Amino acid sequence: MKTKCPNCNYSYELTPNERTNRTDRQNRLYWIRITIIGDVLGYDKDTMHQVMKRLYLKDHLGVLPKDEFLEYLQRISDEFPTTTKLSTAEMAGYMDFVEMQANELQIALPMPEDYEYN
Repeated sequence: MKTKCPNCNYSYELTPNERTNRTDRQNRLYWIRITIIGDVLGYDKDTMHQVMKRLYLKDHLGVLPKDEFLEYLQRISDEFPTTTKLSTAEMAGYMDFVEMQANELQIALPMPEDYEYN
């Protein structure tokens, strides 16, 4: 990852020594959000998890308008990638995607500061 020194603007490459998987806190908030989306749309949390991760990790379609999302939801198969091994940064990107898709579906989700999920 390229970064700059905030004091002297020197650019350098930062290479992490090890990959840090998603945090327990990210995981708990994610499942709260997925459950809410599923409840609103009439699907269980496991189905919504499969749909959202396929949309984000495999098909890379981006945030879909509500009617396209619902059509996608109805037609996808059971071949889904896993989120278990996502890094903290990758999980953060995925969580942002889930939040944006929920916004497009007009589903309000709790923010980390609004909900106790520790």
